[in-house]
Amino acid sequence: MSILYIFMMLSCSQNASDYVQITQGNMPLVISAPHDGYEKPQSMADRSEGVIVRDTGARTIADHLADEIFLRCGRRPYVVTTTLHRIKCDMNREITEAAQGDKNAEAVWQVYHDALAAASDDAQQYGGGQILFLDIHGHGHPNDWIEVGHAAPLDGSEWISGKTSVGAYLTSQGFKAVPSPEIPNPGDEKYFNGGYITRHYRSDAVRTIQFELSGPMRKKDKRHDTARRLAAALSEFVPAHFVMPKFEVIVQEVTKENNYKSFYKKFNRAVNVFGLTVVADKKAPEDKLVHQAWVMYQYLDNDQNGFVDNYKVVEFLQNEKAYMFLTSKRFNPERHEKDGWNVAQDCFADETRPNGLPFNEDADEFDATLEEVWHLISNGYVAVYPEIFGLDPDSSRLTAAMDVARGGQFERIPRPYPDEAWYSYYDFSCEYQCMAMEYFYWGLTTLLDAQSHPLRAEQIKGEWRLTTPEQLRAGDKLLSELLEDIKYKLPTRLPQPISAP
Repeated sequence: MSILYIFMMLSCSQNASDYVQITQGNMPLVISAPHDGYEKPQSMADRSEGVIVRDTGARTIADHLADEIFLRCGRRPYVVTTTLHRIKCDMNREITEAAQGDKNAEAVWQVYHDALAAASDDAQQYGGGQILFLDIHGHGHPNDWIEVGHAAPLDGSEWISGKTSVGAYLTSQGFKAVPSPEIPNPGDEKYFNGGYITRHYRSDAVRTIQFELSGPMRKKDKRHDTARRLAAALSEFVPAHFVMPKFEVIVQEVTKENNYKSFYKKFNRAVNVFGLTVVADKKAPEDKLVHQAWVMYQYLDNDQNGFVDNYKVVEFLQNEKAYMFLTSKRFNPERHEKDGWNVAQDCFADETRPNGLPFNEDADEFDATLEEVWHLISNGYVAVYPEIFGLDPDSSRLTAAMDVARGGQFERIPRPYPDEAWYSYYDFSCEYQCMAMEYFYWGLTTLLDAQSHPLRAEQIKGEWRLTTPEQLRAGDKLLSELLEDIKYKLPTRLPQPISAP
């Protein structure tokens, strides 16, 4: 039974299904929150035995978590939750104990578990047959930690408490977690190791984990932050153990009604790339639109594990509604700022060359996509790390390195540059901040070996003279060491055309 069928069934029927909420997903992750319901219908008897305490905030955190994961990978987890209070039915128990003989409660339990089973089955198509099933709860123990229930012995194995365990990634986000490398077991403290759902849905294809969140983590003013940090941890854990679907370039129509309505008069197609956008006008060839989006994807998810490499940078760009515009005409992006589209970069159709240098060694022109898409993305690095990538004089490590590369701190272009300069841009319309942005581009793409072709080196020698990675590392140590610092999660390999193997 597919999750889509279950969803339609719940949408059409009443009573039992009214208490179950399903979000359709498209990735190998299922999230459940069975104990944060609040409804207590008179048509169901109260349970007379067992725990009846509500895990307040767990359902909200599950929904926020799904949203946060979407922002980081462009895909949605499956989410199944209930608004039925635990005093009426406990979804984390087998049906007899859960409903205690009440037929109406049993009907809700059945719908909830049909949805979980369908979601688990459906999710496997996206993960190569392997998925993560996460069941979210709350604990009332005195320790402000996340109890990670594996429904398995805490044997110190890599999966349970090793460097790539979910506990390790939770710890890296500032949580205390048990088990984890820091806290491999709870000792004499109370600890939940996983309940019915965790045990029942586990299989060779489904890895189940129960999160028991402390009371402080579930406070109303902390829920969104908790979800953000959980999402950051899962963004590391999921690709370490599961296969994410490949990125797909999906071309959408620009209409008066959808998210791209601001561009309706000038552009007719758009592609969403992790919340950033590429828009194209009617004359722009579709293969060039796809190429720009594909290069953007590879810059943002450079290791291609399904999640963006540096979400802080991407989050800034998402919030600013950053976009590329592919056109053959002059275009003023300022008119769209009133609609929130605040960061824009052009790459014209005639300079977008999927078969140009450096992809095709026989070509005689360079693909400007590599430059212009990076200029858009680098706005995020400048904003998030101003002391590292700031553009003003004396503001950052980037401009300090550039002053050396240009042979001095020149707010106006010198005539000529000093003989020792290896970066000597003569475009008088490009002021100091623009020079720094160009320098960022030259350095990164040189390290990615985009500029080393002999013809390309000849074409750019008037502006940039360190054209191989080896030359840059030897000749501009300030810049190369900055760009290769792993904490900024900059790209380490050159984007390739979509047709490349």
